Amino acid sequence: MVLRRAGSGNMQKMEKVARIASVREFQTRNGNTRFVTRDEDGAEYTTFKEAIGARAKELEGRIARIEYHEAPRDGYQNVYLDRVESAEATGELADGEVE
Repeated sequence: MVLRRAGSGNMQKMEKVARIASVREFQTRNGNTRFVTRDEDGAEYTTFKEAIGARAKELEGRIARIEYHEAPRDGYQNVYLDRVESAEATGELADGEVE
């Protein structure tokens, strides 16, 4: 697992390399689709962006580079998925070593 932090303003983007265990879709009351991606460590990341959710579904079961940010809302710490890409293509392993 690799964690990196890059701060800009109040939002701190983070990055992790991990296997995507599952991606679930939920319909909100407004009719929007919420995608919840869970990694092998049990961490969950949420996005409402269909392109990001679809890419996460494509990478389900594979090692991926997950970019996300956290934001407090209504007393909870929400974790939002900003980008996901295959880490297998780059040769980076889940523990941060390079092949």
